[in-house]
Amino acid sequence: MNAAFSIRIPMPPAPPSEVLMTVLTGMLGIAGLRSYDKQKGTAAPAIAPKR
Repeated sequence: MNAAFSIRIPMPPAPPSEVLMTVLTGMLGIAGLRSYDKQKGTAAPAIAPKR
């Protein structure tokens, strides 16, 4: 048997729900603003790398 399959890795602890909600609402807010920009026609097509 392969040794990699016999190692037991414990699950990381779950973060508090306040932290999860903060991250979730932030991501939804950014996505909403991006959609709004696309509807208005002011969205950038892509972020160009700096030269």
